Amino acid sequence: MENPEPKLQHFLPQNCHFNAFAAPELLNGKRAVWVHSASKQSLFQQIEKTGAINELYTIRDDQGKPNRELEIILATIESTLAPTIKKFTEQQSDEGFSILEKEAIATFVAMMKVRTPWHKGHLAEIFSKMKNILLLRRMGKDATGIVKTLTDKDHASAFSRDIENMPTEKINNFEEFLSIDNPFAQILLRQLRKNAEIIFEEMQWGFTLAHPGTDFVTCDNPVACCREDHTQVGTGLGFPDVTIYFAISPKIAFYGYKDFSIGVHRSLSTPVTQLKKEETDLFNTRATLSASKYIYSAQKDIDQKIQEILSKKLSFGLFKWKR
Repeated sequence: MENPEPKLQHFLPQNCHFNAFAAPELLNGKRAVWVHSASKQSLFQQIEKTGAINELYTIRDDQGKPNRELEIILATIESTLAPTIKKFTEQQSDEGFSILEKEAIATFVAMMKVRTPWHKGHLAEIFSKMKNILLLRRMGKDATGIVKTLTDKDHASAFSRDIENMPTEKINNFEEFLSIDNPFAQILLRQLRKNAEIIFEEMQWGFTLAHPGTDFVTCDNPVACCREDHTQVGTGLGFPDVTIYFAISPKIAFYGYKDFSIGVHRSLSTPVTQLKKEETDLFNTRATLSASKYIYSAQKDIDQKIQEILSKKLSFGLFKWKR
C-alpha cells in the first residue's frame, strides 16, 4: 500500500530560506526556530512543522481530487534558486554575481512575496468583490464603486478590465474560473513573473548587514512592502513610492525602491551597507508589521518594540528611518 502524499505544504521554503533562521540548538535532533506571537509565550518548534499549512497550494478538480502541480512548480523554482541564495548568504555580498544570478535573487524575493497565506487571503477578498460585481451586472445595476476599490488594490487592475470587457454570455464561465482554488494557481504564477520583472527592472536595490549584536527576524509574510511615508504596510509593487524590506537570513537583508531610470543593467555591484543597532531594529519592525500572526527568530528573546507591535501597542509613527 502506497503512503499518502504529505498534506503539509511550506510557504517558507526550508532549504533556501527558513533553515537560515534556525536556532543554534536542536530540538529532538532537528533544526528548530523560535516562534513569537501577540498572545502566547515564545515557542521553540521544529522548522519542518513551522511556516506550513495543510494543502495551501493544492488545487482540487470537480470530483475533489487533489492536484499538486502548483506545489511541484514552486518546489522546482526553489531548487533552481537555492544555490544562488546559499552562495549569497554565505558571501554576504553580490560581488562577482552574474546578471542571471541577480535576476534569480529578484525572482526569489518575488516568490516569497506571493506564496504566503496572507497573499491567498488577499486574492480571496478580491474574488469576493468580483463576484459581487458580476451579480450587480446581472441585475442591471452599476458596479462602478466596487470596480474602483479593486483598481486600488494589488493585482486588481487587470481583473477590472477583464470584467468591463467581458461579454455577458461568458459570465458563467468566468464564475467557474473564480472557483475557490483554481485562480490562486494561475494568478500566483502570473504575479510572480510580474513582480520579479518589477523588482529586477524598475527597482534600485541593495543589501544591508545587521548590526553585529542584533539579528534580523522573519515572519509568516516575510516581504514587507511599505509606502514611502510609512503610512501603509502590505501594499503592492504598483505604487511608485513602495519600498521592499526582506530578511534573507539573520545577518543580511534585501531592500528595494522604485527607480525607473535604471533600466535592466545589473552588471555593477549592488551596494551592501552596514546598519546601526537602531536601524536594524527598525528594519525588523517592518517585518513585524507585515506579519499576519507570527515572527520567527533564532533567539528566544526578541526586542521589546517587536513584542509591543505584536501586541498592537505601537503606531505607524514609529517609522522615522530614511534609507
